[in-house]
Amino acid sequence: MKRTLALFAATTALAVAGPTAAATNLIVNGDFNIPGTTPGGYRTINAGQEPGGFGWSVTGSVDVFDTDSPYGGDPDPVGGDPFGLDLVGTGNVGGIAQGFATEVGKRYVLSFTYANNPFIGGAGMRFGVKGASGDTFAFDLTHTGSTQTAMNWQEYTYEFVATDTFSTLYFNNTAGSTNGGMYLDKIGVSQVPTGVPEPATWALMIGGFGLAGASLRRRPQAAVA
Repeated sequence: MKRTLALFAATTALAVAGPTAAATNLIVNGDFNIPGTTPGGYRTINAGQEPGGFGWSVTGSVDVFDTDSPYGGDPDPVGGDPFGLDLVGTGNVGGIAQGFATEVGKRYVLSFTYANNPFIGGAGMRFGVKGASGDTFAFDLTHTGSTQTAMNWQEYTYEFVATDTFSTLYFNNTAGSTNGGMYLDKIGVSQVPTGVPEPATWALMIGGFGLAGASLRRRPQAAVA
């Protein structure tokens, strides 16, 4: 009975110590798989003409491209995602933005992969998260040297603390060429789990394992006939 209680205590401690919730991506269509069709290898989306389910508001124009077409280059983005986004569609101005609910003071992680249009030498962008009172953070990022046979996709991750109950993630092209700019894919924002064990939980867990071990050591030996 004591061994059963000790094992139950240890198991309960592990359950309490686990994360309180799995990370959920708060961004819609961060892999740009919608609209899902790219006749000729790419599809230009202009501001005010975003297709249903696209999830992003567009500044200027952008291109959704097929990563297996010549416009996607080789190799594909990390994970082999079939579609990506060029921050410049036509002309020289392009950007995307999307709002999502946040909790003030909570920690979040932004992640995405990036490269540059392989038909230009390099590109740059400014990206960040902002609330009603202004930027929570804003950074500039550049990428050079992507070619059709060596895209050199990079992964970016940044942790931030929300400053408002509603935040907006944005990416704006700052350098590139006509009809070409920074490439983006696999954009995600998730809240950092808050299930880090408290000291009392660690004590319960360690104590439970100690009791379990002690009870196993004290098992009575079988009588020898």
